[in-house]
Amino acid sequence: MPEIKFTDLKIDGQKTIEIGPDLHGVRFDVFATMEEGRIVDIELQVLNTGNLPKRIRYYVSMADMQMLEKGVVYDELVESYVVMICLFDLYGESRHMYTFTNRCKENPELEMGDGTTRIVLNATGTKDDISPKLKAFLSYVAGNAVEDEYVKKLDEAVQRARKNKKWRREYMVINMRDLEQQAMGAKRRDREKIAEMLQDGKTPEEIASFCKYPMKLIKEVQNSMMSVK
Repeated sequence: MPEIKFTDLKIDGQKTIEIGPDLHGVRFDVFATMEEGRIVDIELQVLNTGNLPKRIRYYVSMADMQMLEKGVVYDELVESYVVMICLFDLYGESRHMYTFTNRCKENPELEMGDGTTRIVLNATGTKDDISPKLKAFLSYVAGNAVEDEYVKKLDEAVQRARKNKKWRREYMVINMRDLEQQAMGAKRRDREKIAEMLQDGKTPEEIASFCKYPMKLIKEVQNSMMSVK
């Protein structure tokens, strides 16, 4: 990607990290290692599922855990970057790029120095806050026609990949994953709405009658609310 300069990358493609048989693993869209050992995870996020910041945190922790499992001690942990390319503005400030590092709350100029950087790119940004090349790249990701030499080469590579049978299978898997995320997000929003109505004193029967939610789902939300009281 232009502007975000990573050199000497060894690309692993969609890399799966399994920490253990009883632990939840993670699959990275693009996992790369620099010559000096620094690692980069690049993800494309189409939908705002409501849990993206926590998922970024999980990606960072899984990458660190993989290194520790290989016998690396804490002071040998390399710098890591998670780059999340979003087709929406996660933080609502119209920026194209949000860069996060761990800093001291009392002195924002003081960095913790843990070597982790998270970058959230917003393909719908409107501010003049990045280079024209990166802006063209994000516009292309958003599905717009762009006149840019870098984007032209990228589009040619994409067209070649689309003719590859293996890539098409991977693309179908990714589409299924996006549909699953969309369904999960819709179900979460439904549960939140039901919980709000129950808190406002509505009965399950009233909610089912007016909002057409399944009674089974309403009861599930009601039971979960009662269990945490």
